[in-house]
Amino acid sequence: MAKRPYLRSERLVLRPFCLTDFNVDDALSFYKIAHDPDVKKYLPYAYCEVLYDAWNSVEGYSRVNFQDDFYFAICDSFGNMVGALMVFRTLPRVLDVCYVIKNDCRGKGYCTEAMKCFIKYLEQNTTYSKLFFEVKPDNLQSLGVLSNLGIDVNPGENVEYYTYVLKPSKQKWIFCLYVKTKRDSNWKHLLKEINSILSHALFCIMLLALLNHSFCYLLICKLHLLYLFLR
Repeated sequence: MAKRPYLRSERLVLRPFCLTDFNVDDALSFYKIAHDPDVKKYLPYAYCEVLYDAWNSVEGYSRVNFQDDFYFAICDSFGNMVGALMVFRTLPRVLDVCYVIKNDCRGKGYCTEAMKCFIKYLEQNTTYSKLFFEVKPDNLQSLGVLSNLGIDVNPGENVEYYTYVLKPSKQKWIFCLYVKTKRDSNWKHLLKEINSILSHALFCIMLLALLNHSFCYLLICKLHLLYLFLR
């Protein structure tokens, strides 16, 4: 396991989560952060309905290896947890980034400061080359964080969410932007319906094929190829 890093910025400390039989403070603090309607809306996998959910989450966060995954408790200068930074590897040298800040601590620049601190750590200690941020266009606070990181945020209409990509170039981080529109989602939903119809049609034709009609066999092959293509 890699060394568990403690990162410091001007006002914050990013430290590993801790959970033992004698220390449950992180679970209690994370529950106060993640039991929030905004978290449920924008980061549902981190949302904690009850304290037990927070216990399970922090237990997993405290065991990460800081090679493929990086989970930090974001603490202020007094040691109080004000947020969490959750980063995990999806592809070689690519990290997905999620963050959450306690409701009464938002608007103070904590998340931007934590992200800049983490990016500096990546530059100095790892070979990761890209950071992915998936953000809904109505999540204005998260878009503000990305704007502070140097991303030209310009959300448009008819967009389900944006995926921002930060990647380093000559010691600086630049960004690309991928957009998933609601139209894309409708098209995927249509493909799903077509696949469902094809699967039922294949089943019916296979029953007819029991009558040894060669035409049925040919139709099965063509429908099966179309089904595989649309999946």
